[in-house]
Order: sequence, then structure tokens, then C-alpha cells
Amino acid sequence: MHRLVLDECLDDEVVAYLLPQGRPHAWEACLWDYKRELPSTSGRGTPEQRAADQDALAELVKDVVAFHNSYGGYIVAGIDQYAPAAVVGCPNLGAEGFTVEKLNEQLLAYTRTKITCRFRALPTGPDGSGPSIGLLFIPMRRAGDPVLKMARGAPERPKRSPAFRKNDILARIDDACVPVQADLQGLQFVCSQRRFKDAEERTPYLENNLPVKDPHLIRFVGRAGYLLQLWGWLTERHTPVKVLTALGGTGKTSIAFEFCKQILSGPPSWLSKVVWLTAKKQAYSAVLGQWVGVTRTDFDTVDGFFGALARELGATAEEVEEAHDRTELLDLVLPGLRMFPPLVVIDDIDSLDLDQQADLFSTVQVLAGRAFDAGARFLLTSRLELSAGDDQRVVVGGFDEAEFAEYARMTALERGLPLDDGVLRRLHRVSLGSPVFCASILRLVSLGADINTAINQYKDQAGEDVRRFAFKRELDQLTDPQARTLFALSVLGETTQLELKQVLLVDDEQITRDLAKLREYHLFASRGDPSTGTKLEAPEPLRLMSRILRDRVQDPVRIEKECARTRSQVPKVQDKVAVAIASILALWKADDYDAALFKAQQSRKENPKSGDLNCVLGQCHLKVKPAKPDEADKAFRQAHANGCTRPELVPNWLEAKRLARDWNGIVDLTNTVPPPEIRGRSAVIAVDAMLELARQVSGRGDGPRALEQMRDAMLAASRAIAQGRAGDMIVELRERCRSAAQYYVQIAATVNARPGDKIDVFNAVIDAFHCHVTETWMIHVALDSLKSWFADVERRSQRDESAHDILERRLRDLAEVRDHVEKAALPRHQLAQDIAAVETGMRAKLNRSSVPQRV
Repeated sequence: MHRLVLDECLDDEVVAYLLPQGRPHAWEACLWDYKRELPSTSGRGTPEQRAADQDALAELVKDVVAFHNSYGGYIVAGIDQYAPAAVVGCPNLGAEGFTVEKLNEQLLAYTRTKITCRFRALPTGPDGSGPSIGLLFIPMRRAGDPVLKMARGAPERPKRSPAFRKNDILARIDDACVPVQADLQGLQFVCSQRRFKDAEERTPYLENNLPVKDPHLIRFVGRAGYLLQLWGWLTERHTPVKVLTALGGTGKTSIAFEFCKQILSGPPSWLSKVVWLTAKKQAYSAVLGQWVGVTRTDFDTVDGFFGALARELGATAEEVEEAHDRTELLDLVLPGLRMFPPLVVIDDIDSLDLDQQADLFSTVQVLAGRAFDAGARFLLTSRLELSAGDDQRVVVGGFDEAEFAEYARMTALERGLPLDDGVLRRLHRVSLGSPVFCASILRLVSLGADINTAINQYKDQAGEDVRRFAFKRELDQLTDPQARTLFALSVLGETTQLELKQVLLVDDEQITRDLAKLREYHLFASRGDPSTGTKLEAPEPLRLMSRILRDRVQDPVRIEKECARTRSQVPKVQDKVAVAIASILALWKADDYDAALFKAQQSRKENPKSGDLNCVLGQCHLKVKPAKPDEADKAFRQAHANGCTRPELVPNWLEAKRLARDWNGIVDLTNTVPPPEIRGRSAVIAVDAMLELARQVSGRGDGPRALEQMRDAMLAASRAIAQGRAGDMIVELRERCRSAAQYYVQIAATVNARPGDKIDVFNAVIDAFHCHVTETWMIHVALDSLKSWFADVERRSQRDESAHDILERRLRDLAEVRDHVEKAALPRHQLAQDIAAVETGMRAKLNRSSVPQRV
């Protein structure tokens, strides 16, 4: 089949594959798709009809671009797979309907790329007397062409998502046309040569000079977000250079190496080789706790880099040696970049002097721009941001908690060390998620120290070497004013720009310039609301280097005294409470929850009217093992009565009531506080409480009350999602909403067993539909209930006008359900037909009953 695509066939041989024995396959695949009809491209008709045609045409454009980005393929129009006679014909062809020329024009408008589709109308049947079908051929994107992105989005309509959005990258994956820009495997596929598995057996070899794998690297973990950014970079048309930038020890080189390995496993069609050049002379092994030599160093000057690159691109050693200056070296490099477009990785550029780093980056920028159209790209790893633009930088952070847990457990398992969740959280906080810092601490544990001792040793002299590895280069590059600013930051811990100016006695221009340079090296973080003064914070590993920083500045005593004096002038409002809470939080960080509870109880005795202290006390009751939810509930109630407004009050209060199984209390609390405070896990707890109460009432045989409470649970879940309060619990809330809807419809069917009451069962299904739950069995229950109810109405001795009005409204509801089913991402054609049949039948009955009877 794919060979027919490559040969651009559009004849009976294709039809024989796609309609064997005159019938379509029971499935669709990555090479073909069946459609009931093709959209009109004429642009004629009423405004409503033109809008509908535009939407249908956008769906077809989406499918064509997805096929083109993948293997190419065919769309067969005039096929209804679910009809008894599947070949229904495609009559709307020609100037008044669909033309392939207009489709190609729309493809050019949406993608700014010419895609030449071809079309043929073919008769069916043994003698050609059957309905005509439309066969649309979509060519496969050529191997050397860039990945296609949508240059503009599809038309936007109220209450409906567009077919695609600007910058979407579409691909045909199995039987679906989907955006893949947020899918790592999908991006790898569209960037690859897309050799069809039946046509090509082996991944083509891509020439490379990757270094040997780090012997201490057990397995690459996580980092999917950064790899996704790098694969997305391969689809960009105006960014030839990317910079992975971060503090030392965060995994920049590992990410670049893994990216190169992924490229080798599925190389982009335009790439000829991967070139890895490093200036690294030695590396710090956290496993060994010492510096070790590297297997190779490719350059130590800017000209040395271009000489090494020239040799990798085909220049001879003699040609490189005879080059007298950089211009001649670049003349050797540029033809190679264009003839053999590579991905060039420049690792550890900050091993060079600062001026050489800037020189190399600026020269590479120019060189990459001249070779980018051929496919050449440059990826740098650097601690400095190198004046790279926002679209060029990929700022690498430490592992997030999930990735860190996987990495730490893997590293600990290699050394036979057990790790529990509490230890993992402490390790993550202390190491900032850095794999090097984590491995350094685990090395101390493997030498016999318990985890708490190892962390303390790491903070002291035992961690000095790894911190030097992470920060020494940066500290060596700082000027004296910048070093003083960093020292003040480390002493204060958390501060503001205003406070720094007061301590250092400098003006706005000086402090702004110094902070800008420190930010380039990622030596502090900022957070908070800028309107109230952004908080500046030095990372904890840097604060632990106080001895080195102190030796780096000329007046450390003065700065330390100014820091102490500034902090002593802070207003003493609620000073005792703030100090007490800070002490409790410090005990939490040390995982000493029993001591924290004792401290909170003592502090509450001294400040019984403090809402904040009561709130913290309640949390302490929840953190101890076993938790004390009843005591926590009392503390949170007192906190609320004393005017506590801490954002964690309501979530923790609900958690306490959940642990105490106080379902009524949860419902009462959620009805008391403003809805915006019930979000995320709190919303899930609230819905769970409503579900539990409804089940208990149902178990007692109180059907009507159970029906009401189950409806409330369903609506609560739906509102939390609709009002943006679901957060990261959206999947859980959708599941609760669906579960409540199922129970709600089942209870409604049980309570309303008589035919005359069946309209309430139909209404329950419509309520579920408005909460975005449209299961097929529910719709069939609604259809049966509506027919049963109206049959009962017809049996009544007198005409019931109100019942006819109700039926009229319910038929409108039914039409809305049918419209949703037809336009869903995965349409249920048989269900839509069933709904339409009931609509037609009931409408006919309604019309007959409204005609006056002749006497």
C-alpha cells in the first residue's frame, strides 16, 4: 500500500486495496481514511452554510497535513462504514461542491507550503453503475523538507474547540490525525525519515563521534520536558542555535548526550552526522567524591574548536594546519556544514575564558545562520546564558520530585541502600534536585554514615568539593562588587533589592548590573509578586559555601554587621508568633513531627488567640503518626473563629474531616466557605463526601433523597471543573462526576418505575449530559423512558396540553444531545441514528396529536 503512495497511484489498483470486494475495511489505518462526504469548497450559500463548510474544510485540511507529515496516504469519500450499504457515493463534486484545486489553495493558506493533492472520481459496482466515490491522494512529505507546522489556526467557534491551532504539528498516528508537538515519540516520528516498517527493516546509520558513556551513569532518568523542547527545536525554521544553561551538576551534558542518542535511533532525514566537541578537561565524579580525567578534550581555544570541527566535517589535518587564521578555518568549515548538515554539540563551553566564550558563541551564531537552510544546527551546554535570546535558551533545573525519587532510588539500589519517602523529600530539598549533589550525599551514606549524618556532613566539609565543582567557575568570573552582592545574598538568605542596596550602600544602577550578572550564572532565584517587592534567594548549596565566599570579599565583617543591623530593624508585629511558626516549620523540614507538635502546643498556650498558630497546630496533629484528625479539627475550627486566612486552612481542615469520616461536616464546611477556596484535592474530598452520604441514604431505602444528593455530587464535580478549580485533580473530578452521573441515572430509573414518571428518568440523563457525561447506555435509557412516558400520555382519556409542551422541550434537548454525539471527536454514528429515529417518531406523534379531529 505504501508503495502505491510513493508511486502516486490513483487508479483501480488503489480502490482494490481500499475497497476489497466493493466494501471498505472494518478499520482505518495510517495510510487511509474513509469519509462520508467531502466539504464544499465553493464558498457559496448562506452565512451559516459557509461557516459549516469552513469548519468541515478545516477538518479535511487537518487530515491532509497529518497524512503529509507522516507517510502520505488516501482519503476515500462516499463511504459510510456503519451503514448496511457502506458505499453511499460522493455526489457533491465540481464547481458547486468540492474541487481539489480549492483544497490545495486552502492548504497553502493554512501552512504557507505547497502540497499538491490529486483527486479522482471513480464509479463502483461490477459494471460501473454503482455510486461514484472520491479518491483523494495525499503525497508524503519529502525526506529533505522541514516538518510542517500550521501557519494559522482553524476558525474559532463559540463553545467548540477549533480543528487545529497555529503552530500545531499534525501527524497520522494509526487511525487518528493528532497534534504531536507535546508528544516526544510523535515529534521523533515526524522528524525521522519515516521509513515504513514493511518497506525498510533497519534504521539507517548516522555518522557520529559521540564520547563513550559515563561509566558512573547507570541509566538516564526523566528530563522528558527538556528532550521535548530539543525535538521541538528541530522543527523550528529560524533558530539554528540552542543553549542548555544551568548551574553545574544539573545534568546539561547528560541531556545533550541522551538527545544525541535518540537522534541516532531515529535520525531526521536532513541530518548527515552528529558531531560532539568538548572543552571539558576533567569532571567531578560524585560517586568517587573526586575529580577525574575525561576521555578526550577536543579544543581549548576558539580557533581550536573550528579546527576540530573542520576535521570532523571532512577537512584533512594538513588543510587545517595550513589555515593561517580564523577566516581560513571558517572557509573549511562552511562547505562541510552545507554538504554534510550536522548537529554540532559544543559541550562545556565555560571551560574557556569568559571573553573566549563570548567570541565562540557570537561566531557560531553567524556560522549557523549561513548553514541553517541546509539543516545544520548547534547545541551548546553552558553555565552562562551567553546573551542567548529567550527562544535560544533552555534553562535546566534540578529533577522534579518524581524524577528525583526515581533517580535517587536507582542510585541507592546500585549501592544496596534503602530509601523511604521521608528521606527522599529531605534529599530533594537539600540537593535542589541536582543529580550530582544527590549522588554525593548517597556516597557518604554508602561509607557508613546514616542519612541525617550524611546530610550534615554534606553541608559541612565533606560537601565542599562538590560545591566547588558546582560554583567555583562562576565565583572565579565575578568582579569584586558582584562577589560582595552574592555574599550579602547568602548571609541574608532571602531578601529584596531594596534591602541589598541598604546593606551594600550602592545605587540602583550598580545593584541592577550586579544582579543581572549573577542571574546569568543562575546564582540566585527570584519569586513573589513584583508589585510588593520580588524576593531574592540564594540556593542552599551556595549558602553553604560561606567560608569560600567570605574569603572572596575584602570587607566581610562590615557586610555581616550591616545584614544583622538591617534585620534587627524589621517591625516586630506578631514577632513571637512568627518566630514560633518558623521554629515549627524548621522541625517539619527535619521530619521531626512529634517535636513540632509539642512546640505548637506550647506556643498556642502562650498565644491562644492566634488564628495562624491554631492553623499550624492543626497541621501538626495531621503530620504525626498516627494522625489525630479529631484534635486537628478542633484546632482548625479555633483558627477559623480567630480570623485565620492562611490558604492552607480549608484544605487541611477538609483533610482532617475526611480522616475522621465526618461526611456531613465536610458538606457543611464547603457550604460555608467561598467556592474559590474549594479547589484541587479539596474539591475531590467535597464530592467524595456527597457521594458517600448519597450511598448511605440509598442503602436506607430513601430513594428520592438519594437521588437529590447524588445529583448534588454530580453538579459539584462538574462546577469545580467548569470554574477552573480542578487543578491537577481534573482526572479524579471527571471520574467522580461520571460515577455520580451513573448512580444518579440508575437511582432515577428505580424511583420512577411507573410509565407516567419516566419523564424524570429522561430529565436525569439530560442533567448528566449538561455535566458532560454522555454514555451510550444512558442515552438509550433516556430514549426508552421518553417513549414509555409519552405512550402513557397518549393513553389518557383527555388531551394533556402541558404534557405536549413538555415533549416539545424534551425533543429540543434530544436534538442537542444528537448534535453533540455527531460532532464529538469519536462520533457514535449508530447512537446518533437511534436518537434521530426517536426524534422523528415522537415528532410525528406530536404533529398528529396537534391536528384537530374532524367530527
